Amino acid sequence: MDIEKKTILFVDDMPCILMILENYFEPKNWNVVLATNSQEAISIINSVPVDVIVVDFVLKKDSELSGVQLLEYLHSKKYKMLLIGMTGYAAKNKPVWLEKTFIKPFDSSDLIKYINAKIKLF
Repeated sequence: MDIEKKTILFVDDMPCILMILENYFEPKNWNVVLATNSQEAISIINSVPVDVIVVDFVLKKDSELSGVQLLEYLHSKKYKMLLIGMTGYAAKNKPVWLEKTFIKPFDSSDLIKYINAKIKLF
């Protein structure tokens, strides 16, 4: 039986983080898409159906929006996808509506367990 792959978009300005996440999720039957800034993320979301987006709160200056602002934008547009934050800092500026934030470094298995439990709701 063929199970349709879900698509997950990771947004982080650190390529090494993106590579680690891609290498972990792809073998687990996920279609992985990567972006290094908010512009790339929005372009991908407008062209590819995305089921889950995991966004670093802090994106470098070449990003029009910070990760928090990107999540706020997506939330305001009511995209039908699971929104997750990640950060290497204390999550002081976490949006109130954001259900889950992963603090770096985190175990990728915890992230996938959380996503698999939640994805059924979307």
